[in-house]
Amino acid sequence: MGKFIVNVPVKDVQCDEIWGFIKKKEGHKTEAEQNDKTIGVAWCFVAIERHTKLVLNFALGRRNKDTTDIFIEGLRHATAGSVLKLR
Repeated sequence: MGKFIVNVPVKDVQCDEIWGFIKKKEGHKTEAEQNDKTIGVAWCFVAIERHTKLVLNFALGRRNKDTTDIFIEGLRHATAGSVLKLR
């Protein structure tokens, strides 16, 4: 997706996050599964251009700084040269 959506002129970008889980929620993980990062909560960060509804970028992962940095960097690449107004 990042190869095709670049330098898109945008006025308004709506960002949101969607919560979900893989196999089971964190509270239901067994003691042996506690360190398994492939089980438990998962977040999908998504950026959508408000007027065209074009998905500019998304990132899947934990709700932490690493996933957020990847998401924002991808959004910056998709909208390079544009003045963003985030909502």
